[in-house]
Amino acid sequence: MLAILHELERPLTLGDVEAQKGHFAKILEKLVPLRLKSIEEIDFDCRTKLFTALLRGGRQPAVPDEAKESARKDLMFLVGEIWRAVGDEGRAGKLYAESGRTVPALKALQASGEWHEVAALHRREKRPLEAARILEQHEDWSGALEAWREAGDAKGWLRAALKAGKADEARKAARAIPLKAAREVLFKARQGDLYLELLVEKGQWIEIAQVYERSEQWADAAQAYEKAGRLLRAGEAWSKAGDLIAAARCLDREVKDRLARSDVVGAGEVLRRAGQVERGVELVASTRPELAFQWLQKGGLDTKALEFARARARELGSTPADAALWLERAGELPLAAQGYLEGGRPGEAMRVWESLGDWEKAGEAAARSGQLDRAVELFRRTGATDAEERARRFVPSAEPTPQV
Repeated sequence: MLAILHELERPLTLGDVEAQKGHFAKILEKLVPLRLKSIEEIDFDCRTKLFTALLRGGRQPAVPDEAKESARKDLMFLVGEIWRAVGDEGRAGKLYAESGRTVPALKALQASGEWHEVAALHRREKRPLEAARILEQHEDWSGALEAWREAGDAKGWLRAALKAGKADEARKAARAIPLKAAREVLFKARQGDLYLELLVEKGQWIEIAQVYERSEQWADAAQAYEKAGRLLRAGEAWSKAGDLIAAARCLDREVKDRLARSDVVGAGEVLRRAGQVERGVELVASTRPELAFQWLQKGGLDTKALEFARARARELGSTPADAALWLERAGELPLAAQGYLEGGRPGEAMRVWESLGDWEKAGEAAARSGQLDRAVELFRRTGATDAEERARRFVPSAEPTPQV
């Protein structure tokens, strides 16, 4: 081998690639059968000369001439094969890459643990995603940042920028992805302030308020809700912040806004949900009395609900059937039943009398409503033996048919 190395000296000095290829091929032919694990297993004198020759052969620069460059790349691959034959996968991989043989280059570089070179090769070959994954795996965050950005993966770019501590890059990356995706990455990295900065830029005040709510910063949440026009949520947040004056201000503004839109029920509902049931009832009492009554009941204001029902019955005195409905709600059942009869609704009167257990009056009302069989059944409950006759007695007589 020393003789071959001696003959190789002149082609190396002259840059004669074709001649070098012949000598290096002979060296490879001698080394492969030896199955060396390291160049150190070769005799010192031969090892030194071989090491120098391999370095010189592998450092020859690219040339513009296409044919000569092709020959140079073949030489790079051959020198790489020799490095591999002496157990140096790292140097072999770099020369494989220089020769344009990507597959063996990656295999050799990975085997040698040269992950930086593997990533660099992926980037040169326009595979930035693979490069980014390798760099991130080895926590080279600055390198990963560039690779993710080059790959167009803004989420990975953001993640790497945060790990690298590069705030400006993180801002650029965060602006390049949807807010939801940015939120996931930023919150995981405990970068809530940067997320809030993005939200402010986009005017996402509701989301800002929700972020403050999660950290129980109630006053900040309230201000954000006000900017978003969500006055009810703002009022709730002010209450939790202990500012009852601000909470009342937001409530009043919401009520006024709804009234301005003629949403009386909505305004009343706002007051009811805020615990101001009676104020809400005042708003809807004239137009939605049934709803006002329900609110009083649901609010546990039973006495006021009964008073409301009685007052409503008095207002409707001229229409007995309508008044009867409110008398029933007020618990004045006998008066309600009588009102139903006077208002021409005997079926409703029957229902009320039945609920009171007054079978006699219930039977009469059933008969008046034309429910003869039901009337007979109810009269029998009184113990009467002439139930059918009594039922027929109260059946309304048919008006005579006019003579033509």
